[in-house]
Amino acid sequence: LLALVTPSIALGVAPGQIKSFVTFGDSYTDSSYYPSADGRYQWPTCSNFLTYRPFPPIMEWQNPAYLNETYSGSLALNAQETVYTIWIGTNDLGVNALLTGNDAPGAIDVLKRLYESGARNFIVQN
Repeated sequence: LLALVTPSIALGVAPGQIKSFVTFGDSYTDSSYYPSADGRYQWPTCSNFLTYRPFPPIMEWQNPAYLNETYSGSLALNAQETVYTIWIGTNDLGVNALLTGNDAPGAIDVLKRLYESGARNFIVQN
């Protein structure tokens, strides 16, 4: 029986392989937009359909903007040489849940979109 099982070897990235780092995230990774009245930055969420905040979320703004730039050719990255990271936080835990991948957009959906576009190296932070 063991002879019929094909071993699977998980290979990580090779030293020197990564040349680019693309981040999608909340206020920890994207603090360049929408400063608040007290000088701090607002906290965008994974999706405004999960937890509404009037700031550009990952699912409805950051991810589509990235995909548009890569599809148009204005941003050319080699997916094998790029790490894609998504940073989500406690403000992403809305009434509609977070890591569903089915009914409501969330972190899993962002990763699926990136994978479908060719991305293969991921870091998920929380």
